[in-house]
Amino acid sequence: MIPWKTPVLHCVFACILAGICGVIYNLFYCRIWGCDFSEIVHPLGIFSAYLFLSIALCGIYFIFGKWQGKQVFKWINLSFSLVFFMGVFLIFMIRLPLDIEHPELFPALAIPLELFPVIAFYTLIPFFNYQSALK
Repeated sequence: MIPWKTPVLHCVFACILAGICGVIYNLFYCRIWGCDFSEIVHPLGIFSAYLFLSIALCGIYFIFGKWQGKQVFKWINLSFSLVFFMGVFLIFMIRLPLDIEHPELFPALAIPLELFPVIAFYTLIPFFNYQSALK
């Protein structure tokens, strides 16, 4: 059985890592390209979205790991990757306000921001030993 502290700490650190990366990427991207998407993407929104996603990812990891054992993790990881990859296509369906300058630059900002939570989650998995917690 996975102790509850493992996914909670994983959630917190994944959110912090993804949030820092997302805010820095947003800042650099907007400065380099001279665009302003602050009406749509702002640091508090980035952190709150990442917190929600991190809690969801770690909650799923905890629940399925508790009930199904360690063999389920490979299927959970595959599912996470597919869901986030499919989410990339949703970015192209977003209707931006008409007064936004350079709307063609928005997908290149939003796609990496979409993938940062799952990348941070996968990056931190080795630091939270789920496999030994299930033995």
